[in-house]
Amino acid sequence: MRDEPVGNAELQGIKNYLTGLYVLQNSTRFGVIGQLENSNYNELGSAYIDNYVKSVVAVTPADIQAMAKKYLTEDKMTIVVVGDLAKISTQIKPYEVQ
Repeated sequence: MRDEPVGNAELQGIKNYLTGLYVLQNSTRFGVIGQLENSNYNELGSAYIDNYVKSVVAVTPADIQAMAKKYLTEDKMTIVVVGDLAKISTQIKPYEVQ
């Protein structure tokens, strides 16, 4: 995501999922109460709830790439590898801590 933008088809699938989930979550009064409670707890304001779907739909591959460059920094990442060391040692060699 830092080096290459997310594909349009993948991004559209994620947008569809998030907006659909949001609508389903708000289809009951308990869901709406939960959204209001979350918005209040996180001090997001009423505009957050009003504009959530519009904001999700507006996200572009460039937006995601910019956020990835800002927040996904290698110095703050941890790589977890699971497998047979004998089989994967050459693959993980570039990631070993010096």
